[in-house]
Amino acid sequence: MACICQYRLDSAGLRGCAHGTLYRRRLTGQPDGGDPAAPGFVVGPLKVPAFTYLDATVGYMFPTKTHVQFGVTNIGDKQPPIMYSNNVLNSNTDVQTYDTLGRRFFLSVLQKF
Repeated sequence: MACICQYRLDSAGLRGCAHGTLYRRRLTGQPDGGDPAAPGFVVGPLKVPAFTYLDATVGYMFPTKTHVQFGVTNIGDKQPPIMYSNNVLNSNTDVQTYDTLGRRFFLSVLQKF
């Protein structure tokens, strides 16, 4: 289960507008029962720990209607947990839940005419 919280800070200046956003993505822990038919099956459910990912963006709107934004996804570069159950094409983790790409940076520039 995921919990997404957003914290936003805006600052209106005389010549432009700056903003920043911090996202916290919290994934609660879950059991990983595994496949009883698999070799080396461990009896009893294994616990996958809870995870928290942090993402941040900062941006600035210039008076010329140019908006520049920079961001980082998965600031802590947290790797997904290894799950022992046979799921999602043997990827060893739940790729639909956890961030498998690691830390990423992005820059965007938008010009309004």
